[in-house]
Amino acid sequence: MRYLKITLVAVAALLVIAIGAGAYLISRIDEEALVREARSAVKNATGRALDIEGKVDLRISFNPAIVAEGVRFSNASWGSRPEMARVQRLEVELDLIPLLRGTVRIDRLVLIRPDVLLETDAKGRANWEFGARDAAGVPGKSSDSGTGLAIEAGALRIREGVLAYRDGKMGSTTRVELSALDFQEAAFGKLQSVIIAGRVNGRAFKVKGALGRLHELLARDGTFPLDLEVTTDPARLSAQGKLIDVLGRADVQLQVKIEAAEVHDLGALLDRRIPALGPLKARARVEREKGRVGIRDLDLSLGRPGALHVSARGSIRDVLKPAGAALDFSASAPESKHAPAFRASGRLEDFKDGVRISGLKMASGANELTGALEYRAGKERPEIVARLEGSSLDLAFLAAAPGAPSGAAPASGGPIFTREPVPLARLRAIDADARISLGALVLPNRITLRNFTAQLELRGGRLRAAPVSFVAGGGEASAELVLDASG
Repeated sequence: MRYLKITLVAVAALLVIAIGAGAYLISRIDEEALVREARSAVKNATGRALDIEGKVDLRISFNPAIVAEGVRFSNASWGSRPEMARVQRLEVELDLIPLLRGTVRIDRLVLIRPDVLLETDAKGRANWEFGARDAAGVPGKSSDSGTGLAIEAGALRIREGVLAYRDGKMGSTTRVELSALDFQEAAFGKLQSVIIAGRVNGRAFKVKGALGRLHELLARDGTFPLDLEVTTDPARLSAQGKLIDVLGRADVQLQVKIEAAEVHDLGALLDRRIPALGPLKARARVEREKGRVGIRDLDLSLGRPGALHVSARGSIRDVLKPAGAALDFSASAPESKHAPAFRASGRLEDFKDGVRISGLKMASGANELTGALEYRAGKERPEIVARLEGSSLDLAFLAAAPGAPSGAAPASGGPIFTREPVPLARLRAIDADARISLGALVLPNRITLRNFTAQLELRGGRLRAAPVSFVAGGGEASAELVLDASG
């Protein structure tokens, strides 16, 4: 939904230009005087400069209109280009009657070849945030700076527009080309219909639905309702809900659904590299409040039966950190020439400096394990904490020859361990605390240890396994193993 928000913010920024050019129309007939007043109004409202390089035509009537060519609106002082917005031709038609109740009504707004750049810098500052003072220290006023005039808008039309979003933290740019945008006025109390067609990063898209009124988008603490469906070559997205104070804190309450025939194509649409993992279906409630973006009632399915398939249900309190995850998940994959069939399920939750998987169930071939896993980000080294038990665990995969079928077992009577050198230095990269209980542990040489239990501790490269107990060859055995690779 980020691109929807960006599009709405861009429209609002362009509308600021229109308001600055049109608010003084009824009392200013001289074109040069009108341009001066427009520049002053926009400067007072945003702290930014407005330039009109081409000609300005006026039509005086009960529905006065203004046509301006070569309109430019300056960018933030830290921006990557001088102008935040450029418009080849701007047409504004006003209604004088609402002025009697203190309202500026724009009956029709037409933008021909607008070029808008929305961007953030490495610190997260946005060029559409006008605030009380910009980055250069120039004083500015909010958009409701004491004029006492409310703003209403009717029809909006855009032709051959370009909207670019540049993420200063990620270093990525998303480009939206609007071949057409038509925002039609609706009856009192109803949402206004909107149709948008264009391309995102070279891929065609179309938007149909209904939106609130533009003055609700511009108003401080205003609530802007929407009900939209976006279709592209690879995907379909729908969103219902509302945006709150878009030009301020930009809160969001949306019910979102996404369907993609192939998630790889969806990644290309968003300018992100995603492997070809199959179809995607997801629905969730997305909420942004006080800079925190949360997901509730998530229901996600990725892949297809008979192939790799992943599903997840739950919530994430803040996806930007991320933090507050509570997700029930499952994953499965069919047998391949490199691995047996696999399935797993559990519940993933995060905590301070770590993540936990509880209720874990894993099965692969003859292997079955249940229990819990934790990953803790320690000060010196990360730590794995495991509590696992199962009916069997076959370690044949440790000795399988490269390219051998997944079910192929090594010949019996061979060495217990591989002849290759053991990379002991890796033991210093992580700490571990594990307790394992198995009905049967099958070693790579096909020797079976029954009633196997072990407690493992790894600290700073020193591995201690004590106690280790099992039944083999008709007798019971217990042992203690210490392997010191700390040096």
